[in-house]
Amino acid sequence: MNFMLALAMSALISVSGWLNEGLKALEKKDYDAAISSLSKITKENSAGTRIYETALFYRAQAYQGKGDKDKALVDLAALLKGECGKELRVEAKRLYVEYGGKPEKLLPEDSPAKVWAKFKELSGNGDFKKALELTTGEWKTLLSRFGGAGGAGAEGAAMESFTREITKGDVGAETMPENPEEEQATLEIRNPEKAFSFKMGFVLDKESNRWLICSFRPEAANFRNAAGAPRAHPQQNENMKNLVKLKQIGLGVRMYSQEHKENFPAGFDELITGGYLENTEMYVWISPEDGSKDKFIYCPGLNESSSVDFLLAAAPRPAKGKREVLYTDGHAAVITEEEFQKSAKAQNWKVPVVSKVEKKDIPEERQKLIRGLVVQIGDSKPEVRQDAKKKLREMGAEAYPILEEFVNHPDPEIKLEIKNILKGK
Repeated sequence: MNFMLALAMSALISVSGWLNEGLKALEKKDYDAAISSLSKITKENSAGTRIYETALFYRAQAYQGKGDKDKALVDLAALLKGECGKELRVEAKRLYVEYGGKPEKLLPEDSPAKVWAKFKELSGNGDFKKALELTTGEWKTLLSRFGGAGGAGAEGAAMESFTREITKGDVGAETMPENPEEEQATLEIRNPEKAFSFKMGFVLDKESNRWLICSFRPEAANFRNAAGAPRAHPQQNENMKNLVKLKQIGLGVRMYSQEHKENFPAGFDELITGGYLENTEMYVWISPEDGSKDKFIYCPGLNESSSVDFLLAAAPRPAKGKREVLYTDGHAAVITEEEFQKSAKAQNWKVPVVSKVEKKDIPEERQKLIRGLVVQIGDSKPEVRQDAKKKLREMGAEAYPILEEFVNHPDPEIKLEIKNILKGK
């Protein structure tokens, strides 16, 4: 027999003997003998091996039987923080709680913030394959849609651009589960200028006992200088803000499609009500030309299989001969009105005509109605206030020129509500 093979067989026989002795001693409640035999296994075998995990599991019971609860909990915690099998993990967790252990102490040493830092580091180095190993669920699917593991060509470049934009934010509040059994956590990320924020969701991988990034939820509230240079021309700043909003819409659409058989939503309302992009400010377009506001327009009927050259959303009208647009692959750009009309025609998109609404275009009776609703926002009756707010929101851009008159209203409630409506909230 080969010497190394003989040595391995001898070691295996020894380990099996120690385990057998330990289990017999434990059954007889000879806890010292059980601990002695099982400790030989943990000393001679590497952490993570099946025999090592088994020894820890039974030695913990021996320690508990002896009355040494602390050592029993240490063994069970070590076992649970490893990569033990599912059945053993369930039993070990049950014993840990039964022996008085606190479940929160079983959470991974690497917090969501540390996992995010690692993801950021790997992405920054272009190691997208390893970065994807820290992800699961819709987040992993979303990244894969942007080019898998950062493959060659346009898809790889898309993922690189996307991750670079997302990971440049600063880490904010980390929310751990109040009940560790929920096994979910969130981490807030804000960009350096606090122009936008979002929450990354994390789920605990029970098999490896580590946090994995599982979801992405934009929560943009202030797009001041978002993705734009601090000294950029005012028109360029507005273009940048609109492009960032369109990218957020694109991400919301992608997350929606993963739960709806790769179909895109019929309209923005489904993104809002479904929780994919609830911040209504994201749907408000601000003209780079004159600052007028309206909602982005959307092309229904598309899905993940649609051509990457198809337009998914766009500015409602041109500004200085150009429009900001969102493509089905998630990237946004500024194109000429001629290019826009040509692309829309190629995909049979019947683009709605959205003209700029000016005060002079609004009939006097309509203006009177809008101003009356503004007054009702300050009414003493809650139902009157709510009805007025609802009607003004339903009017949309038509009401904006009149609402601009009230942005500095002396009534703080009216002032705040008018600003919220103008922001699309």
